[in-house]
Amino acid sequence: MAKLGPTKIYGDLKVTSNLIVGADNPSLSAALEINSTTQGFVPPRMTAAQRNAIVNPIIGLMVFVTDDQQYYRYTSTGWQSSLGPSGSSGVSGTSGTSGTSGSTGSSGSSGSSGASGTSGTSGTSGSTPNLASPPAIGNTTPNYGRFSRLYVTSRHAIGNQSGTLTINWATNGNKQTATLTGNITSVSMTAPASTEVVSGLTIVLISTNMSITGWPATVKWASGVSPSLTQGVTNAIDIISFYWDGTNYYGTFSNNFS
Repeated sequence: MAKLGPTKIYGDLKVTSNLIVGADNPSLSAALEINSTTQGFVPPRMTAAQRNAIVNPIIGLMVFVTDDQQYYRYTSTGWQSSLGPSGSSGVSGTSGTSGTSGSTGSSGSSGSSGASGTSGTSGTSGSTPNLASPPAIGNTTPNYGRFSRLYVTSRHAIGNQSGTLTINWATNGNKQTATLTGNITSVSMTAPASTEVVSGLTIVLISTNMSITGWPATVKWASGVSPSLTQGVTNAIDIISFYWDGTNYYGTFSNNFS
């Protein structure tokens, strides 16, 4: 058996018998045997692009790809990683002890207003004035102008509104509230039952970063500018008031009563 010391070989080396490195007696069943307890075996190291450029690789050829630090072997279906597929998950371990409770979170936003309660019983009627003989009030000239009537009722909660805001002054009174859960693109208003001029029609809008458009043509605003709702404030309160002359509504608005 021939022995070689430390040797550099450039080009092809043909060995017709067993080749052993690091020992004297090779195993007869091994064409190549490497023995060491302090060193390892290093196959050719290259990038994936260099591996793919190997011409006519033989099945079983093995290289180490530096891109992903994996060994690859060439098979009938191409280059395959030497790592096998992932095994099934093991049994879950026992749960650890529960940690201490965290601090209490902040309070959530207020819920929508509940429905209005039933109306109370009507009070007794006052005495009827004697219109046939009104008291004398001196020498005055009658004023036949049309006066505004203050229309006062209990507050009515319309509830959550989105898309269309419906305000019924005739049945729900002059003080109403609504919580906007979406942008309002259409507003519907039913006029007060009275045919007189009415002031004090008020709608309170509660919203967070919502908008309102689509007012009826009968609604008039100062300088033609319709209201914009408060932005950047959670549950902001905007108040809109109207004066109704029997045909048109004349509106004013105030923002951000948060």
